[in-house]
Amino acid sequence: MNRLTKEKASMRLFLACFVMYLTVCMMKSNFPASIAFLVKDGTFSKTDSGLISAAFYLTYGLGSLMGGLADRFSPYKIITVGLIGSIIANLTLCFTTSFLPVLIIWSLCGAVQFGFWPAICKMIAGVMIPEHRYKAGVYLVLCIGIGGILSYLLVNPLMKLGGWVGVFSFNTLLLGVMFLLWLVTEKQTCFLMEETAPQSTPTKTVRKQTGFFPLVLKSGLVFLLAVELLINVMNIGLKTWIPTMMVENYGISPTWANLQTMLIYIANLAGTFLLVKFIDRMKNELWAKGVLIGLCLPLYVLVLFIGRIPQWSAVAAFVIATTILYSTTNVNVRVSTAIETYGYSATFTGALNAMGCFGIVLANGGFGIIADRMGWNAVTVVLVAACVFGAGLCLPAGFLWKKFKPQN
Repeated sequence: MNRLTKEKASMRLFLACFVMYLTVCMMKSNFPASIAFLVKDGTFSKTDSGLISAAFYLTYGLGSLMGGLADRFSPYKIITVGLIGSIIANLTLCFTTSFLPVLIIWSLCGAVQFGFWPAICKMIAGVMIPEHRYKAGVYLVLCIGIGGILSYLLVNPLMKLGGWVGVFSFNTLLLGVMFLLWLVTEKQTCFLMEETAPQSTPTKTVRKQTGFFPLVLKSGLVFLLAVELLINVMNIGLKTWIPTMMVENYGISPTWANLQTMLIYIANLAGTFLLVKFIDRMKNELWAKGVLIGLCLPLYVLVLFIGRIPQWSAVAAFVIATTILYSTTNVNVRVSTAIETYGYSATFTGALNAMGCFGIVLANGGFGIIADRMGWNAVTVVLVAACVFGAGLCLPAGFLWKKFKPQN
């Protein structure tokens, strides 16, 4: 196969992964983006909304523990299964707004999506040509933020025009289009798996000699798993509640609160390009992650006084803190790509995804309950504590990673 053909196929795969994952990120953000409306019109309470959102990430996180299947089976097929399951779940949600059925269906939707990100990281590490891997690692991370922006931008008109049915009908239609696109992409690019396998796939001997659990202990990545949980409490899990938090503390409308959250997502994207250079210069990715988390501490201390400080200062604190934390996802991609030498890029990505999801579960479910019973100021205390522990865990992680990394 000539080089130009492989380059075109690799770029086509990168673009398809970007569009597909962007759609998935937007789809799963549509329920959190609707919460401020659903709480205000009485469809669900804060506790119910939080439990539904948490249930999605709980099953998604548990499923992500099986992300290592992408190290053993075709990542193309894993993504195809996830798209089919997502289409069925979103279509079913068009017909009910009862709490228990929604809880079950949205949970199942999370479960079938377990393999999206591990499969994509597997493609970055072992299917795309080497020249595309660094850029893919940076740009595919942006799908989370762009998906959030589009979600908060579109939910407002969708809720006003079609309500609940409008949101999930839109999800179903878009996922159907992505499913067809993915089938075409697989047909046109699957040959890359055979072309790149000899260069990127470890020998059976190397994998046999280095088990997954000894690997994460020796490298310090076991600490990174705990840190990822705390980061998602402070970032993605928190962003689920920012609109409701702003509505109840400052008396603004859900529409205006969602627009503010959309601006937070936009800032997150811009910050990623700035902070990725900082990660490059630090050399030690885990120490870089610790420094960035530490920078968020004064910002979360500021929001301890939410409702008593000006609205703009609370928004600014959320913008800067979540932007910093969002940028740390680049560390995860680099680490996962580095350990592809041992054949565990998808397995570790799945484990990271799982821990991150458990953090979102704690925030989505826990913050709603805490806010109902003790108020939003109690929630901000949790943010400060998570920040302190997250930064602290990166210190020993960095020492172990520094010793381990030269072996890759």
